[in-house]
Amino acid sequence: MTPAEAFDVVWVFLAGTIGAGVLIAGLAKFFGERLADRWLRRVEARYAEQLATLQARLTHAVTVSGAQFEAEFAALREIWTCVARVRATLGAINPVSAPENETPDQRLARFVEARSAFTDAHNNMVRVIDNNSPFYPELIYAGVDAFRTRTALEQLQLHTQRPPFAPQQGFMGQTPDWYDRRRTAYDEVIAGAEAVSVAIRGRLASISIRE
Repeated sequence: MTPAEAFDVVWVFLAGTIGAGVLIAGLAKFFGERLADRWLRRVEARYAEQLATLQARLTHAVTVSGAQFEAEFAALREIWTCVARVRATLGAINPVSAPENETPDQRLARFVEARSAFTDAHNNMVRVIDNNSPFYPELIYAGVDAFRTRTALEQLQLHTQRPPFAPQQGFMGQTPDWYDRRRTAYDEVIAGAEAVSVAIRGRLASISIRE
């Protein structure tokens, strides 16, 4: 494992323990926003590679008991519900259309409310993934963990970067065109959610239940 990979592993562990928003705030303050942004881009690239690898490995048939299938199905259904909720709440962060004649204060309030809903959904998803991890296979875990890593990065940016309509207070800074890139980030999360869906459907289709 390279030093860079080791750093990523430590980050994922700490993000799950103390929260991605708190951790990135400390990292950005200590290392600087530009370095933190470069690191985020690198992790996003690795996330895309993980999804491609996962989709290429969904062809292994297995036989399980009825009880095993029920336990795994319940875990996967709960996880997918959380993934879908995270995807839906992120879409409200920077919607395609906004209310007419909206003031900057109203827009900021809408942003904060949407960010809070996304954060709650993400944190709940993290708990559900961890609580159910013994009940589904490694390939599924790889998919949902990649999705969790990507949404943790999004949560991290939403809590540290300042939208163009917000005052400086309460935010660490503003990377140029950061807010405009939220639609691209949302598309990446959509792709990640679809990869999880494909993984779950592939797993369920591969299961044969013993009589």
